[in-house]
Formats: sequence, structure tokens, C-alpha cells
Amino acid sequence: MTQDAFTELSSTKKTVQNDRFKLRAYAVAGVRECWLVLGLEKTIQVHRQPAREQFAECAVHGPGGSLSSMAVPSFTVDLASLFAA
Repeated sequence: MTQDAFTELSSTKKTVQNDRFKLRAYAVAGVRECWLVLGLEKTIQVHRQPAREQFAECAVHGPGGSLSSMAVPSFTVDLASLFAA
């Protein structure tokens, strides 16, 4: 069974490095969309379109506006509220 979406929250530099390593596993597994939430940087990296061992698309979203999932269309995050603290 292919998973459509996956979200990973990272809070330390070491965790972020580990999560980036895991992106390869998610791409290999066919996860269509993966969000890597980087709390320290107040950004979200959205990885889409798995192609073999990596994602073909990566976009970085900052603390303003909103972000919606393409894999789960009913899921939207208000980035200003998320990163307000």
C-alpha cells in the first residue's frame, strides 16, 4: 500500500539531518508528498513526485500565507499561525 502523505517535525539540527536521510526511504516507498517542518528556520520543505530514490519536486515555504497538501486536498496549514511562537 502506497502512503499518500507524510509529515515530519524537526526541532534540532541533528534531527533535520536524519529526516533528510529518511526522505530517500519515503521516495523509494512511493510516498507522494512529504512535508519536513523545520521549526528553527520557520519553514516547511514540501517534497513531491517520488522518482526512484529522491523527490523530483522540492519547494520551501516560509512563515506567511497558507499551504495546502496536493495529496490530501482537505489539509491546509496557516503558516503565520504555525510559526507565530
